Amino acid sequence: MTPDEQTARLALREAIAEVARQVDAILDSAIAAAADIRAQAERDAERHLAHRREMANQVLAAQVERLEKFSSELLTETDRALASPEFPAASRPSASPLPAGTEPSRPPLAGAFEPGGNGTSAPQEPPAPAGPDAPGPSISREEAVLQATQMAIAKVDRTEIEATLRQELGAEQSRQIVEAVLGSR
Repeated sequence: MTPDEQTARLALREAIAEVARQVDAILDSAIAAAADIRAQAERDAERHLAHRREMANQVLAAQVERLEKFSSELLTETDRALASPEFPAASRPSASPLPAGTEPSRPPLAGAFEPGGNGTSAPQEPPAPAGPDAPGPSISREEAVLQATQMAIAKVDRTEIEATLRQELGAEQSRQIVEAVLGSR
């Protein structure tokens, strides 16, 4: 091999080594940039999740406030219904739907939900006859809302609550009351 060939070969090796160093430097820069991008994406995702959690907490707080307001209004209407002369004390059931040892704040309404042995509801009064010749509703709207609420708390199925109220109030009112208590489907 001639000295010129050796010099050319040496220059080629140095050029290849320089290209390899440059490629390594580019790869190192790309890896560092990717790590920075990933870290920024993780920070952005965490901020987004924190924002969504805050929004969910605000929605939950609003729903709790709405439920507390509805419960308060329901209790007020129940107190008013219980105090009315149309609701005699003799028609109130003697058994309480509350767990043993729990004192009710007011007596339960007639026809209030009583858990059955198999978890179904049993109205305490016989159902009103259905049909065009049937008399008017046997319980007031306030009583029906309370009954539906008690049944919902006892985890009675929506259709069973509707059927029980339908026997006492009629189809349209029962559907409206169930939607007011449980929300629309």
